[in-house]
Amino acid sequence: MHVWSSIDKRRTWGIILPTLLIFSACTPARFPWVLAKKSPVPKSSASQVQTLNPEYNRLTSRVLARKVLSPTRANLDYAAYHANVMTLNPTPEQLPTPVSSVPSKDKILGGVIVPGTLTASIYQTPLSDAERKAPMAFSPLVDVLSRWDYSKTQALDE
Repeated sequence: MHVWSSIDKRRTWGIILPTLLIFSACTPARFPWVLAKKSPVPKSSASQVQTLNPEYNRLTSRVLARKVLSPTRANLDYAAYHANVMTLNPTPEQLPTPVSSVPSKDKILGGVIVPGTLTASIYQTPLSDAERKAPMAFSPLVDVLSRWDYSKTQALDE
């Protein structure tokens, strides 16, 4: 009777184990779900709204006929509005009408503007060149924001 030595066992497992690993790695992947190549529901029955005239063209056709299999609100909205020529109503763009009269500077903005301070150009204001380069009054803005929430505007004050 032949007794296997530990060297023979190692040699045998050294051959069997890599062979099993190679063959087990060469099998296709298996998932707990079935990977279907086709949709389980045919396309014609999957759609709850079917267009009865497939040659319908939104720009040239005069009639759109659809069949709604399940009359839910979503399906009825889809049937009524999707690619429907009746909802294609672009309004033509028109230029605004020219102004017939210009109100006086005293009447603009309900008289809130101090008369004589409303100008058409920044160069007509009494600002210096340095002030014109940075026209925003940042300090008063930071003061207003600080009164609103100081913790959020603290970084602006620096």
